[in-house]
Parts: sequence; C-alpha cells; structure tokens
Amino acid sequence: MFRSDYAFVSGVMDLIEEQLELEPVPEHLIEKWKNEIGADLPFQTLGKRITELCRFSERPIVLMIDEVDRASNNQRMLSFLGMLRDKYIKRESGRTWTFQSVILAGVYDIKNLKLKIRSEESHQYNSPWNVAVRFKEDLSFSADEIAGMLTEYERDYHTGMDVQKMSDLIYEYTSGYPVLVSGICKHIDENLAGTPAFPDRAAAWVPEGVAEAAKSIEHENQPLLEDMIKQLKDFPQLKDIIRRILFEGESIAFNAYNEVLSLAKMFDYIKSVNGRVAVSNRIFEVVLYDYFLSEDETGNITKKDAELNKSQFIVDGRLDMEALLRKFAEHYAYVYADNDQKFIEKYARKIFLMYLKPVINGTGNYYIEAQTRDEKKPISL
Repeated sequence: MFRSDYAFVSGVMDLIEEQLELEPVPEHLIEKWKNEIGADLPFQTLGKRITELCRFSERPIVLMIDEVDRASNNQRMLSFLGMLRDKYIKRESGRTWTFQSVILAGVYDIKNLKLKIRSEESHQYNSPWNVAVRFKEDLSFSADEIAGMLTEYERDYHTGMDVQKMSDLIYEYTSGYPVLVSGICKHIDENLAGTPAFPDRAAAWVPEGVAEAAKSIEHENQPLLEDMIKQLKDFPQLKDIIRRILFEGESIAFNAYNEVLSLAKMFDYIKSVNGRVAVSNRIFEVVLYDYFLSEDETGNITKKDAELNKSQFIVDGRLDMEALLRKFAEHYAYVYADNDQKFIEKYARKIFLMYLKPVINGTGNYYIEAQTRDEKKPISL
C-alpha cells in the first residue's frame, strides 16, 4: 500500500520511466518525464506529464495495467483510473492528449470497476472504456478441432491412435476448454509415454491414457483449478448453487443478470444448458465434488468405515461394485436409518461418494452422469 498520493504517483512515474527508456522515445521527452513532481497536487502533475508525453510522442502510446481487480480496493488506484477516464472524455472534445489505449488486465467485470470509479447513479453505466464491449467469441475447441490437432500430432509421431475416438473422449472430459485440452495432451505425451503402464506413445494414446491424464489434472495443483476454488470462497452464493446442483440434483435457472452466475459463466466454470445452470465440464465437476467432500471428511464415520473395509472391494486391481454396495447398504442402514426421505434426497449421494472416494483413491475415479443427478438416483459410475 502507498502511504500517500505522492508516493503512489511517484511509483507510477518510475514504472513508466523504466519502460520509456527501453523504447525509441526521444530523449527530451524522457528528461521532461523525469522532472520532480510537487507533493501538493501529484495527480494533476501526473495528468499534465501524460498530456505532454502523448502530445509530442512520434507514435501512439498504449498503457497496460495488470492485476486491476486486485488493486481496485485501493482508493489511489481508483483515483488514477478515474483521472485516465476523465482524460478520455476530454480527448473526445479535443481538450487534451492521452494514451491511445489503456488495457486493464485482470478485470472480472468492467461494470464493477466503473461503479467504484464513479458511483453516481446516473453515471453507473456510462463509460468510455472500450473493454465494456462484451467479447462474444467462443474460444473452446470442438471435437473436430481437437481431432485436427491430433491429426497433425499423428503425422509427426505415427502412434496409430484412433484420432476421432480420442478427440471425442478428450472433449467428453473437457468440453473443449483449451487449458484442459492442452493439459491432457501434454500429460499423455510428456508424462505417461515411457512409464511402465504406458511404455511408449502408441501405448499412451488410448482411452486409458486420457483417463489417467484427466485424473492427474484433477488431483494436482493447477492454477486454473486453484482459482476456481478461490472463486467459490469469494462468492458463497455461487458455492451454494453448485453444491445444490451436484449433491441435491436441483435444477437452477440461469439468469444472465445474476451477478454471481454471470461471473461464473464468464470464467467458464458453469454453462447454460437449456436455460439451466450446469458445471462446464467433467474435470471441473470431479474437482468440485472432491472439494465439497473434503470439507466433510475429517473424522467422518462413513470415510473411516470405507477405509477399514477397502481390501474387500479391490480384487485383482478392479473394483467389486456389488460387494461395495452391499457393505455401504449395511453402513447406511446402521448410521442413517432413522432419517426421512427428505434427508435421503439431499444427502444420500454425498454420503455414498464419501464412502466410495477412499476406496478408489489413487487407483480410480468417478463421474456422475447429468441424467442420473437430475433424476435424484444415488449415483452412476
């Protein structure tokens, strides 16, 4: 945090000065930029320096500000952004010079920032920022686009994979989310191929390889997934909505004007399917299930019972589902028999997953089909 307006403005000017010295900017402009600023009206001085720099520069200047949302609670940063905003308004009438463009990186929703910069009701949605225009392009990959990339890969490495089958499977796990698509492909190529289970690339580019890669992404610390969990902590309403969808099979209408839902959709954590809220892809869903389950696992009697009986359910490396279901039924009848139907509908799936998770942990994974969840059946594996 900056202790004063003067300290903030001095810091901004130092950062811009460093960059100017790396660019082909006339020396006299850099020297003028370096002049001392007064402590009384530092923001006005900074505004004048920006005017002089942009007026006499031979080329347009673009200012990029990163991590804007993180700094948007700092009043001095808001004053700086407000000053830039005012200069844009004056530029439209030819009363000043300013940056050609200002790029605000790391902004969740420009409307939130505009409300902080200028909170009067009549001006809430009147902003000159070009980034207020909604970006409508869908950046996710289709199964055919994934197949195109795998075809190029196949030309180089000749693995003999079934390109269409593999692309369809990758799409099933990712719904085309670019980071997840590339993460699965990278893990298969760089981490799986050459291991005892997958001795070479040909052995790795199979459905089992995709499943193993997806499981690795789900259980490793990934910035994308860490950020998703952070958003749940920052937005309890979103956390509650997703919990109700996953564990209670609740059908929730998607409303683009709901701030939390709109934000989650912008991040592509959720999607609208026939007007209802759904988690965007299978990998996100498994990560979210695991996150919610982890909150209730410590000291849980269901988890302990499953761990004690785990050896009964794994036979020759495969899960004996019939034996597991029988044992779970015994456990459920003993612990939860006195609960009513409403309790069963709300918590039965969560209890079963808590029983299943320690059994398959490290050796397998689970996924709940959407129709199973909507019909309020216990689970589909």
